[in-house]
Amino acid sequence: MTRRRVHESKNDGKRLHAICKGKECEWYVYARKIETHNNTNYVVMNMQRDHAHTCSQVLDQRWLTSKWLVERFMEKIKANPHIPLAVIRQCVDEEFGLKVGWMKAYRARDSALEGIFGKAGLQYRRLFYYKSELERTHLDSSVHIHYENFMDPEVVGPRFLRLYCCLGPLKNGWMRFFRSTIFLIACFLRGMYRGQLMTAMGIDPNNGWWPIAWAVTEAESYDQWKWFLAYLSEDLFYVNFFSK
Repeated sequence: MTRRRVHESKNDGKRLHAICKGKECEWYVYARKIETHNNTNYVVMNMQRDHAHTCSQVLDQRWLTSKWLVERFMEKIKANPHIPLAVIRQCVDEEFGLKVGWMKAYRARDSALEGIFGKAGLQYRRLFYYKSELERTHLDSSVHIHYENFMDPEVVGPRFLRLYCCLGPLKNGWMRFFRSTIFLIACFLRGMYRGQLMTAMGIDPNNGWWPIAWAVTEAESYDQWKWFLAYLSEDLFYVNFFSK
């Protein structure tokens, strides 16, 4: 952390000998790997602590990798998954006085998010298990998943597009007891997985909101609303009403 260039003259997994690359600087460190109890650690055997005044400092370091950044800033990224790359670079500069590139900061944030939330492709593939479980536990429910198949070898499984969900108890309750008025609402999703949330709401006898159905789509447009209302009309037996 002294921002000096260091050369590893020996590093064979058991021994580490590093020296300063500055001219006329006699700084060095010698460490060995020693097993202690049930753990293995490097122990400093000999060291010259002080750098010479002629040894210049640098603003970049080869050991400052994206993996190290993930370990150091995991909590910050977990608290704010959409933390800007400029903030990560500024934190490194303020805490260690070192410069880190945009791509290295991006790899660090991407790796941290993958460790926190898992791979996005694997998460979306589990939606089919979610659909089966909802249909098993909530009778008369409608759950529809739309996706695209890709021939790209780097893409594992289908690409998620939209999800429609109308739970049987909510649907039957609205049809039996509530007013024949439906409100349609849409909003952006601001979590890890972006998209548009579309919701059909009813009013219960106490003038409270009653959710009827909802969907997650890639955007809000005429095609997405038409797709959502087509499934909603099938569930509520209002085909003629929604086709006008």
